[in-house]
Amino acid sequence: MRASISAKSIGSKVNLPHAVVRCFVSLLVVGSAFAQAPAPQPSDEAREFRSHVRLRTADGLGDFTVTVINSLSDTQQVNKALVQDASGGRYILGWVRDFVHQTSTREIVQVGGTEYVRYTLFLPYSAKTRVATQKEAHEHPELMNDKNAKFELSTAGNASISGIADFWKDPATARDWRSRARLMISASFLDAIEYMETVGLFRRADFPDFDAIVMPLILYRTECEARDDLISTALVPDCGFDAKFGYECSDKQKDRADRLAREKPPLAKPY
Repeated sequence: MRASISAKSIGSKVNLPHAVVRCFVSLLVVGSAFAQAPAPQPSDEAREFRSHVRLRTADGLGDFTVTVINSLSDTQQVNKALVQDASGGRYILGWVRDFVHQTSTREIVQVGGTEYVRYTLFLPYSAKTRVATQKEAHEHPELMNDKNAKFELSTAGNASISGIADFWKDPATARDWRSRARLMISASFLDAIEYMETVGLFRRADFPDFDAIVMPLILYRTECEARDDLISTALVPDCGFDAKFGYECSDKQKDRADRLAREKPPLAKPY
């Protein structure tokens, strides 16, 4: 089996060595086999819950306002984090487990721009719902080993790397792919990602496995010690903030947010 990289923005298609294995922790997934993967959308049936928080470091290096959105249905599980940094830069961190197409996708998207990084893993299940997938995994536990699963790492400009997830375990191949992946990302977007990683944002439990799965694919790191100095402060719901990211609150969420804001003092609760 060989892996390939293709990028209209950086040139041609190159065949890479067979042996590769992932560094650091299990890999993420999204995309179609060796084709540009579309960004999955949350199901209309999903039950959705939001929470609004401030995340900051004690030394003041990092300061973010965040809305975390969680939704679950029998066809998708979705986690979104709407992130705004102290300078006003906005980003969406997303994880979508699509049970219909059996993909797992993690992505970082720049709001108001064209930049994104998306990692998709194509899983071997034949089921089409969450419950059926759980049943299939119970009956065939070997399917939970994703080392032979296909993956796609894609960015803006139709640039992508695709191959077998387990190939990342080979240090030489991983270094080669990481170098190529960094060429697919603009310097300014890479700087923003490195900043969020440095202050420990991606290590939050709200952002499933971004630090373990996505960061090793695009960043060079000298240590893997988790930072735990991010201070979380619950904030009063802010539907206006969410709307700036293109995520309008439902009428019920707006009503709940208004009620919480009118409390004395205002209540910082999920909505």
